[in-house]
Amino acid sequence: MIIEKASNDDSAIIATIIKEANSPVAHQFRITEENNPKHPSFYSEEWVRSDFQRGEEYFLLKADEQVVGCVAFEKASDSTAYLNRLSVLPSHQKLGLGQ
Repeated sequence: MIIEKASNDDSAIIATIIKEANSPVAHQFRITEENNPKHPSFYSEEWVRSDFQRGEEYFLLKADEQVVGCVAFEKASDSTAYLNRLSVLPSHQKLGLGQ
């Protein structure tokens, strides 16, 4: 496993990972763009680019040279930081990769 810092050029793959990782939950609970347009299963490249513009940093998790997960890091203040959008592709979930 390798963790690499992502760039704005990775916006498409980040959006895909977030969407795919959250789609099973959306399906299970019948979440649609109409009833929950901000659900991560509808994440887009534009949303990722907006995250970068706000100063969030993304990191990619690679397994066998394939990107299988991501997480966003946001430093809100000198004493507060957040990990956002921790996402792992369904094919790699439940393996402890998000720990």
